[in-house]
Amino acid sequence: MLRALCLGLLLLLAVPAAARDGLLADTLPDVALRDEADGSTSLQALTQGHYTLLNFWATWCGPCRREMPGLQRLRADLAASRSNVTVIPVSIEAGKLDKVQDYYRRNGLSDLPLYLLDNRDDAIRLKLLGFPTTILLDPHGTIVWRVAGELDWNDARLRAKLQDDIAGKPTLPIIQ
Repeated sequence: MLRALCLGLLLLLAVPAAARDGLLADTLPDVALRDEADGSTSLQALTQGHYTLLNFWATWCGPCRREMPGLQRLRADLAASRSNVTVIPVSIEAGKLDKVQDYYRRNGLSDLPLYLLDNRDDAIRLKLLGFPTTILLDPHGTIVWRVAGELDWNDARLRAKLQDDIAGKPTLPIIQ
């Protein structure tokens, strides 16, 4: 896990300053998403009014696949504690709803919402450097933090950081 986090930081530092400024923008562009019923919604509609943990992933991505069960447990734990955080995984596999639905079925991910980018070019608009990429947004849609790389959602320190950040008590960065 530490290796993936360090890689994410190195990738960020390797980006030219002008591009890095755009990468660290305060908000995300609004993009269209497909839900599990093949209906359309917008990223902004799903993220306003509460903290949102967005996880951009793909079925072909090994680190993404390893992260999904922990993400499902995190979502259940946050719901049980009545936390003001919504966990939204978004597959970058635009147009492959059947493939992602099959992946959810085969891996018992029935408690995670299912969303896909409506247009694969939106991954570029969202400035996703690698997969998985996780972004925490505040209730106003402002980016609190962004991590490119696998995270262990069962790690007590990561969960404590998430709780501190949503309580308005930001702690050390994820990459330490």
